[in-house]
Amino acid sequence: MWGDSEEYLGNKRDEKHNSVNKKIDIKKNLTNRLDNSYKEIEQAYTEFIEDSSRGKALPKASEWLLNDFYLIDLRYRRLKLDLRKEKKIKLYTMQEGLFKGYPRIYSLALNLIYNIKSDMTEDKIIEFINEYQTEYILSLEEIARFQSILSFALIEYIRDIVLELVRDNDIWKKVDKIELTDETDIDEVIEYVNIMSPTEIESLVKKIKRSRTDSEAILKKIDAKLKYMGKSIKNIIEAEYMNQTKYNVNIGYGIKSLREISNMNWNKIVDEISLVEKIYGEDPLDVYDNMEKISKGYYKQKTEEFAEQFEVQEVLVAEKALEFAKENWDNGIRDKKSHIGYYLLDDGRKKMFEYFDVDKRNTSLFLKRYSDYYVPITVLSVVLALLFGSYAFQRGNIYWSVLVFILTLTPSMTLSTDIVNYLYFKKFNPKHLPKINYKHTIPVEGTTMVVVPSLLTDKTRVEEMVKHLEVHYLSNNEENIYFTLLGDSKDSMTEVMDVDSEVVETGLELISQLNKKYRKGKDKDIFYFLHRKRTYSQTQDMWMGWEKKRGSLVEFNDLLLGNLDTSIDVVSGDVSRLKIKYVITLDGDTKLPIDGAKRLIGTISHPLNKAVRDKDHNIISEGYGIIQPRIAVDIESSNKNLFTRIFAGMGGL
Repeated sequence: MWGDSEEYLGNKRDEKHNSVNKKIDIKKNLTNRLDNSYKEIEQAYTEFIEDSSRGKALPKASEWLLNDFYLIDLRYRRLKLDLRKEKKIKLYTMQEGLFKGYPRIYSLALNLIYNIKSDMTEDKIIEFINEYQTEYILSLEEIARFQSILSFALIEYIRDIVLELVRDNDIWKKVDKIELTDETDIDEVIEYVNIMSPTEIESLVKKIKRSRTDSEAILKKIDAKLKYMGKSIKNIIEAEYMNQTKYNVNIGYGIKSLREISNMNWNKIVDEISLVEKIYGEDPLDVYDNMEKISKGYYKQKTEEFAEQFEVQEVLVAEKALEFAKENWDNGIRDKKSHIGYYLLDDGRKKMFEYFDVDKRNTSLFLKRYSDYYVPITVLSVVLALLFGSYAFQRGNIYWSVLVFILTLTPSMTLSTDIVNYLYFKKFNPKHLPKINYKHTIPVEGTTMVVVPSLLTDKTRVEEMVKHLEVHYLSNNEENIYFTLLGDSKDSMTEVMDVDSEVVETGLELISQLNKKYRKGKDKDIFYFLHRKRTYSQTQDMWMGWEKKRGSLVEFNDLLLGNLDTSIDVVSGDVSRLKIKYVITLDGDTKLPIDGAKRLIGTISHPLNKAVRDKDHNIISEGYGIIQPRIAVDIESSNKNLFTRIFAGMGGL
């Protein structure tokens, strides 16, 4: 195959790559070929190790395999792991030529390998593929899988050379068994030398030189025999030397390339070779280039889905989304309608379906009717409760049946919800909220306050919460992110308690120390301490913080909006100067992960997620006013008791 590939790529570079009109699931075929290639390389490695331990001569190129087999093994295991994760791998396949039935990008990868023939670099890969795409455009799926297919092609490339080395090694061992002790043996060798392969002749010449004192005379006879065929020992040895040199250079190139592509910046390569990426980079709102990688991938996924539904190329879908966005931009619209994502994920999808003349009742990413979700839950809940009630009726009477039905209805609804959720997640993928990637700093318009409302019962509790606040800062140390400890006093029969003054003084002092420690010449404090006074609750007949934690957050937001008529009576600094846009609320025992604040801000500030307020009804009509991230339980907390071990799920790396 190695020789065939070289001939194909050397002489048939103009093979019709446009004879690609069909996507086929290649996972099984790819897995089998990868396993077979690896097994053949592994067997050769084992054979060379054994021969080397016996002191036998090996082809020079085998040193690459003996020294770098671990690299091939690592790459093979990585590819196998990636393949296991995939349900299907559907790629365009060749319909004609030598590589009929093979993925188009496999042919392209081999073409790349045989054409570069030197150090494989990012720039060479980009240049080669972009040149190819001047005639034939790769799909997003092909581009995303090119690294894996290139690794696969390199393993097969190495396999083909290794098989040549094994063949030569087997010939050497065969020649080594030839007896050259008497004249009869010599005569027999000379008789059949004309039907020997060049490798056999070269190995035989070496053996004769090593084992016979009259080697010069014997070699003259062999040379005379070869002259009848237009050959000579000198020419054969030179040709074999060139072959061994070629194998050595080529296997070295293959193994070095396998190492190099593992260390390349494939994000950069994909961005440079993806035409869809370049089109989306012209987003009028200049949002796409500033999005995180996962969000960009989500846009591309929706582009692929559109292309499949509309039966057009992905580039056309991308160009049309950009065209719609530019139309709105040119008309002076500066909201999400001038962003390409609006036509991939939002209400602009309807316009895409209309343009491509595809009739679909629900163009949204969401279910068209809420009833599609809650009706199955309700029906299943009633059916389960009726089954329990029916069982009770058979064992008792109608009264027991009704009682059991009522008692089991709520747990049945919980069970039904879990079942329906499981089925829906099998059928529908959750919608991803796109995120802005704030690489350097949070902009002023995204200024955020991280607030930790807490019940401060004594000085020790204040010290503990301030330490937590410092940890939050250290894991999310960014410009325009501020941190507040929002304290409440414990419930009391009186409005004021003796411990209150100590709590407030400790809070103010510790926050002041944090600001001195981390402010570093900034004109604004980073940390703030706020405390609420008690108000009398007639229903509880006690003095307490108004509406507890919920009330503290309501009043904190009022304070940020300039309303001073709150029960917050202690403020460590001028909060009104900050012009806070977003508030992140944390419980006292919640940890904010590294860059967690940045990702939350990046999510809610994305144009597709920005809250749009209906002024007439004073509600959020589009986007999100509140987002809640997934909460995980850390390993330490999950092992505190049996309850946490059961409900925390699996933890660890």
